[in-house]
Amino acid sequence: MNRKPWDGELEIAEGWAVWRGRTGEGRTHRHVAAQAAFASTGFVEVERACGAIVAADCVLVEPLSLHRIVPGCEVELVFVEPWVRWSRVPILASRRERIRCASSVTDASKRIPAAEAYWLPGLTPSGAGHRSQTDPWAAEARAHLDRLVAHGGVRLSELANHFELSGERVRHRFSRATGMPFKRYILWRRMRLSVLCMTAGANATQAAHEAGFADSAHFARSLKAMFGISATQLVSSG
Repeated sequence: MNRKPWDGELEIAEGWAVWRGRTGEGRTHRHVAAQAAFASTGFVEVERACGAIVAADCVLVEPLSLHRIVPGCEVELVFVEPWVRWSRVPILASRRERIRCASSVTDASKRIPAAEAYWLPGLTPSGAGHRSQTDPWAAEARAHLDRLVAHGGVRLSELANHFELSGERVRHRFSRATGMPFKRYILWRRMRLSVLCMTAGANATQAAHEAGFADSAHFARSLKAMFGISATQLVSSG
């Protein structure tokens, strides 16, 4: 079977990433980041969880929303972690203006008001990720976990010990503050670290080791589930 490859370039920074190019084959997936998919030419087509395909100048994807970008679309994909403060990321200002000016905007989960809250100023943010932008506890928790992720495996008990709280209390507080389970956050940050390693020239095995995955197979499965593509496709699109 001749599968269409991904062909483009990835720019990744703290809290956000942008991929530009032609989409290839991938499966339905979900990720922590909010996503805005802009059509460079024509329309961008996105398959929703129900199997229906929507087409628009811009398709917004809420965090953890199941979706798939249809192959063959010329796009710019903007990923932003939901706790990032828009005012601190200059690249986002022009993208928000593109959403405002797009002739057609839709959402991958049929919840356009909620999706717009992640992208357009002047709306009341409804997600827990937005509340964590100004929550000192959540900011400290994320910073501590990122330090741990950079050095290998991470356990909930390590975060609990840091705050001198029980594991269960920390689990619930972290989930409320960030809008996602503890394990999902750790997986996302490991994935971000592994992608940074690969764009810097590491192979999949090296990237998996650096990011704290059990092995390259674990990394490959996680990449497929979170972005719908393989490590080979990631490298070829970089």
